[in-house]
Amino acid sequence: MAEEVRDKSRGAVNLVTAVIIAVALVVVGFAAWKVLTNKDDDVNSKAAIAATDKKAEQDCNAQYDDKDKDFCKFASRRTGNLSYEATITTTANGTASITKTTTDGKDNSSLIVFLNSKEVASFVLLNGVTYKKDYTDNKWQKLAAGDPDSLKAAPKNPASSIKIYTKSDTTAETERLTYTANKKEPCGSLTCFKYELKDPQNPSTKQFIWFDDNNYRLMRYSTSDITNNTSSDTTYAYRDIAVPQPSPVK
Repeated sequence: MAEEVRDKSRGAVNLVTAVIIAVALVVVGFAAWKVLTNKDDDVNSKAAIAATDKKAEQDCNAQYDDKDKDFCKFASRRTGNLSYEATITTTANGTASITKTTTDGKDNSSLIVFLNSKEVASFVLLNGVTYKKDYTDNKWQKLAAGDPDSLKAAPKNPASSIKIYTKSDTTAETERLTYTANKKEPCGSLTCFKYELKDPQNPSTKQFIWFDDNNYRLMRYSTSDITNNTSSDTTYAYRDIAVPQPSPVK
């Protein structure tokens, strides 16, 4: 009987963890915008990145009639590869958690989930291979290709999915995302522009973004959905990241 209760408890924790990880992966990739993605994953050279960013800024300024140059600077800087850490505070199904993810700006990343300050899930994606921590012996399991628990590479830029509408864009005006400027706010040691993001396809979701007024990088993203009672608040920190080889591996 005790073993049965323990198994059911473990299953409940695993279910909650799965929900939290799913929410976290959405937030990390700024996937609230992924349905309208205009990614440049194949852009590698600095010259190509600069040209792409310049074109995006021109398109954005044309869209806003040159009335929001700060937003357009932010919107244009989404193609460069960045190494960063994202800390996500999530509430899903009444359970609060913290998820920390890192990426080295290439294809290597890590993800750790905490429930009530206890680490309950940990993954590492290194050189195309996913490792999952087994808490029964604190060793790492190397997952086979195609395993449903395998991680996908994190976005090389957390704002990479931002959509820039061009004059030739056929998206109906009623279906377009809108961004409304709020007052600037402190964000850590920096000062940030704050914008409300509205998505006509998700009217029950309230979203805000913050980007700094120096490098125009995404610094914070918050979202709440009253329909499924889910909310998250993500902060981003940019620094050199080295994803270590998990050890010991069984």
